[in-house]
Formats: sequence, structure tokens, C-alpha cells
Amino acid sequence: MRTAICQLNIIQGNKERNLLKCEKYIKDASDKCADVIIFPEMTLTGFSMEAAKISEYKYGFTTKNFSRFGKKYRINIIFGFARKYRGSYYNSLVVINKKGKVINMYDKIHPFSYYDEDLHYNSGSKVKKFTLDSTEATSFICYDLRFPEIFIEISNHVKIYFIIANWPEHRIEHWKLLLRARATDNLSYIIGVNRTGSDGRLRYPGESMIVNPFGEIIYKAPKFKEIMSIKEIDISDTVRIREKFGFLKDRKKFKTYTK
Repeated sequence: MRTAICQLNIIQGNKERNLLKCEKYIKDASDKCADVIIFPEMTLTGFSMEAAKISEYKYGFTTKNFSRFGKKYRINIIFGFARKYRGSYYNSLVVINKKGKVINMYDKIHPFSYYDEDLHYNSGSKVKKFTLDSTEATSFICYDLRFPEIFIEISNHVKIYFIIANWPEHRIEHWKLLLRARATDNLSYIIGVNRTGSDGRLRYPGESMIVNPFGEIIYKAPKFKEIMSIKEIDISDTVRIREKFGFLKDRKKFKTYTK
């Protein structure tokens, strides 16, 4: 799988200018024969608590444009946006296939309560699997990375995890540690795409990563640099390693007793 990581310096709140940048990177990735391009959380707005202001319906401005790009450039696209649904708001991730069709829409299960995200956005409730070309995959958003149980829940059904984020500078060591931990826990590839730049309050260093099923970093983007990088990963590594090491098969269901 030829994977394009787009570590975007998001212009906070400016959908039109961010969209122009995204199309440039999508075209470049397509010209270089990438299978998929991945953008950070809330791709066209940056992480924001102004849910009513930035949110859209499922097939609004953001999804329509990325669907158009997926079809035009014949590439799978993963991006994030604030979604409006029945008077509520969700921090969502969308996967568009090469025909411009939505094949996955995931709502962030764990809004970041430390920053009051849970007061502005509802929690999602479903861990979802999708097939990207012929590869079984799943996706999560930023703070979800701290909760290993949701990764474990779907581990037997997928071979790769995509994580999109707006992860700030002062906790970036956690980002790097947790990506490696989740890959090792589940003997799976993890692709984590973080934004770079600043939203006026926080700085975001990027350091997007690809981690293999042994927890080894096979690619790390530079700090504080907008960059699109393409890396080839061999998904068959996941199958081979899982067959050799039966860690996932050895997991046990158990009851917890407090007395």
C-alpha cells in the first residue's frame, strides 16, 4: 500500500484556503501513484470548540469536495470534519474511495474532556471496520489513542489502523509512545497523522508516524514542517507476524472482582 501522509499546517478556521492546499497535495499524491492520502483531524478548520459555526451535514462542503477529489484523482482520501446531525455535533472522520464514494464515517468515541470537547461534541458509539481497496482497516481520532480497549475490540478484524489528530507540542511524547504501544498491542500497522503549525493558543509539532506491527517506527515526519510524504508499506507483514506470534489468540476474557 502506497501511503501518503499529509502533515498539514492548518490555517485555523479557513476552509477555502485549506481546501486549496489539500487539493494540491491530493494531486501530487495521485501523480506519484499513492493508494491513499491521510489528513489531520478537522482538516479544513483545525480543532475548534465552535461546533455550531464550523459543523456541516454529512454531505456538506467538506465531504462533497473531498468526494470530488477522490473521483477526479482516483485516490482514497481520509480526512476529518465537525459533523452536524439532528441538532448535535460530532468530531468525525471520513474515508472516500477512488470512485468518490464515502465508505466509512466514524464519530470520535472519546471527546477530549480535559479541553471540554465533551461539552461541545457528542460521543460516537461504534468502532467501525472498512475495506480500503482489499485491506481491512479501521480508524480513530486523536484522544481515542489513549484507550487501548477500542483498539483491542476490533484487532482480529483489521490489519491497519489510521489515526488523525491535532496533538499539541507539550504532550507529543505521549503521541509517539501511544502509537507504538497500540501497534505492539495489536500486531498491526498504525499510521498516525498529526497537524503542524499553531491555532493561536497551542503549537502542533506534527511528528506524524508509521509504526509497524512490532512497534518499530518506519517513518516519522519532521517537527513543525508541512509535508506530504509517501511510504510503501507491506500489509502482509501483519498477517505473517500474527501467524508467527500468537499474542492475539492468547487474549482471555475475564471477570473483575472487587472483593
